[in-house]
Amino acid sequence: MSCKEIVVQFNKLSHNLSTELTKSLLKIQELSKSQKTGKELISEGVVFGIMRLISFPENPHTKVLCDIIAELAKINEDTRTTLAVSGVFPFLFTQIEDENPEIVKLATRALANLAFQHCDNSEEISKGDLLEKILLAIKKFKTDPELVRVCVGLILNLSDDSEEFQILVGQSNGIEIICSFLDTEHELVLSVVMRALIALVESVENIPYLGKIEIINNLKNLIKTKQDEIQEMAADLLLTISSNEKCKQLLLTKEFIQECIDLFKLDLLTNTKEYIIKLLSYIALSNFGMNTSLEKGSIKLVKEFISSPTFEISLASAMWLANLIRTDESCVSLMDSEVLSCLKKLVQNKNTKISILIIGILRNFAIPEENKPKFYDDPEIIDLILQSIEHEDLRIQDHACSCLRLLSTCKKLTQMLLERGVIDKLLKQVFSDEVQRIQYSASRALNNIIFNINDEETLGSIVEKEGAAAMFLLLESQFGVFRKEAAMVFNKFSNFEKLSIKIINNENLTVKMINDIFSSEDSSVLEPFCLGLKKFLENKLFFEKISDKSIIVSLIRLKDNLTISQEVVSIVLELLEIFENENEKGKENVIKMDNEISLI
Repeated sequence: MSCKEIVVQFNKLSHNLSTELTKSLLKIQELSKSQKTGKELISEGVVFGIMRLISFPENPHTKVLCDIIAELAKINEDTRTTLAVSGVFPFLFTQIEDENPEIVKLATRALANLAFQHCDNSEEISKGDLLEKILLAIKKFKTDPELVRVCVGLILNLSDDSEEFQILVGQSNGIEIICSFLDTEHELVLSVVMRALIALVESVENIPYLGKIEIINNLKNLIKTKQDEIQEMAADLLLTISSNEKCKQLLLTKEFIQECIDLFKLDLLTNTKEYIIKLLSYIALSNFGMNTSLEKGSIKLVKEFISSPTFEISLASAMWLANLIRTDESCVSLMDSEVLSCLKKLVQNKNTKISILIIGILRNFAIPEENKPKFYDDPEIIDLILQSIEHEDLRIQDHACSCLRLLSTCKKLTQMLLERGVIDKLLKQVFSDEVQRIQYSASRALNNIIFNINDEETLGSIVEKEGAAAMFLLLESQFGVFRKEAAMVFNKFSNFEKLSIKIINNENLTVKMINDIFSSEDSSVLEPFCLGLKKFLENKLFFEKISDKSIIVSLIRLKDNLTISQEVVSIVLELLEIFENENEKGKENVIKMDNEISLI
């Protein structure tokens, strides 16, 4: 008989439960196992007979029907859609409550194969009700590994790309039930359990459900005993647990960190190594965990893995290194020529995340004074930092400018920085106000370099390269930290005769600007600025340029201002004395204005 004839016969017989029907149904079951004949069954209308049989209140063929639906649903999207629109879901849904584990298993498998999203619009079925029945079935038949595998597989299917359902599983105690099978000896069950957990913790709300010692211990044991994807997934889940601040507290023990370090003695898969390194990296962000890991040999491991030929492991190790040095300067011992070489190789990947990470590492290693000449006399490292100042990613610019802010305090590096055009690069950032923190780091670096230079010719070239314009720009900033740095440079330039003339002749140095700075009442700005002003006033041309009554008024007010420091008051008195000594008229002006302000 052809497939078409078999379907026609089956549909005719499906109106009653005869012996002939049983034979025909078994023939349909046999044909459903093949993809080719299964498609023919659907196209010839076998669903008509199936739905008629489903409608019988007491049906001895339930098991066979569930198996046929499961097989046909497995074929392709067309067969799934045909079955779904015919209304098989309520039938399968009911069978999950059956006392026969075989029927439960087949009904669940059919639902899993059908892809439950087909019934999202069904008013008869809710995912919440279905989940409740699945979890009850798992608990009822927990000793049946095949049934557990199918039921957890359905939860996995339903969790795929559905955060709503993932959260529902967590709230329904589902994760705890699934985790109870982490110590099963059945590989297929364990595999689907692990995949389901990985899917469920895509929702961060579910991560805390894994924060239990017994779950953590089971995952550690799986890493030690498995040599396949289960080992990788166990490490991945531990890494996920560490991302939750509350759960991470369970991992911050000497014993756990030592166990993680000891795992590297085993033959671990590449992904497993990467996950465990990342896990230790997260732990390193906690002071307690970091210090403990140091005691147990993490320094040695970082140096070993950062030079790994596997890019992902090398990158994860760089992250570990970054986190270690962020929390403890004693990790300076990590940085040597070998580690530097690895960092330089990593940067060649031209990956933004890597660049952020490595420039961040270099910035942190620039903090201890003794590091600067030791690690940063490498031209390639200096070039890398300078290139990063102009990177399109603002985070990299931020790290690079911050790094230069620290490095620029070292006089031994000044010449190397100057030869590589650092001034132009920093000036560009100073004139850009896109990110205030970058602008501040750049201005600090620029000022540090200026303070390290005592050669008037070199300083003169900086002034001509818009250095003076940058100084005046920052002097007029609304932020005190910028004004303070600029005032210090202003004072520095006043020590050089040729430079003084260039500053004095600058169009930005006006009576208004000087009065604006006087009005700031910020002692940290006023002290260096007034010291510089005092030296500039030795120049007759400058004296004439700013010899204005408003300047004298501002100085008198500063003299009597109780909020500024005594050091500033002393310098202000010296400046007033300069104006008094101009001539007899100057003295009279100062005394007259002082009296007038006092009367006010």
